[in-house]
Amino acid sequence: HYGFSPAVAGLAVGLYGLAVLGWTRAVKMLSDRLGPAALILIGGGMLALGYASGASGRSLAGVGVAAVLVGGGFAFMHSTLQTWATEVVPEARATVISLFAAALFVGSGVATTVAAPLAEGGRFGLLFASAAVVAVPLGILAALARHRYGGNPT
Repeated sequence: HYGFSPAVAGLAVGLYGLAVLGWTRAVKMLSDRLGPAALILIGGGMLALGYASGASGRSLAGVGVAAVLVGGGFAFMHSTLQTWATEVVPEARATVISLFAAALFVGSGVATTVAAPLAEGGRFGLLFASAAVVAVPLGILAALARHRYGGNPT
């Protein structure tokens, strides 16, 4: 047994879901003022901080902070990237959206395969620390790409 009860784990997942919903309001309020590259950068930062919080230990408070920050990171980053994918010319839109979805599903599958041995061994600190390290360049590179692309600023 490596952690909290299934009920507490369920509450953490529920907190993550509520955080996504709550943070989407902030994304909506900030999107016109900050622009998409900044939103992506904020999302990447929130992901990194959330995963670092998860890596810092197995306290209930740390899990709660991780759930709220990762939920915010998802709200800021994913929604902005998804909106960007829909801004391509109509002739390429279906292909781009298909590639976007495929990247998410393939990435999730690869990440699960890579992370499974760590989770099975109870090495959650290393698992979350690795995710935090990956989130930093992901957020920076995605924000730079979005800034370089320009296009529709919203």
